[in-house]
Amino acid sequence: MEYAATVARYLRRLGVAEIEHVIATHPHNDHIDGLYYLLNIFSAQRVIDPLAPIDRKEIRDYMKFVASKGIPIIEGHAGLSFELSPGIAVDLVGPVKPCNFRLNDNSIVAKV
Repeated sequence: MEYAATVARYLRRLGVAEIEHVIATHPHNDHIDGLYYLLNIFSAQRVIDPLAPIDRKEIRDYMKFVASKGIPIIEGHAGLSFELSPGIAVDLVGPVKPCNFRLNDNSIVAKV
């Protein structure tokens, strides 16, 4: 959360009004808290999240928040690919399989 305002100012200076792909690497608070701030300022086409099979209140709250914004949540996993712009592809290489006890082991790893 501490850098969310800095990121928002930077994106505004670039003229960004909408974020196409938001990647939440994993749902630890230090990785997702800033998204609350940013998604209240910018619209987003989708959030890519590993959908860790761990039931914790902060994860449920985060998922409810994203859903309340009407933003689709896409499961990020090894094998998922998408294009940022013509000729620039993102291939997810992790997580390979869900881990139900360690959030860091569910982290999205992307190759651009």
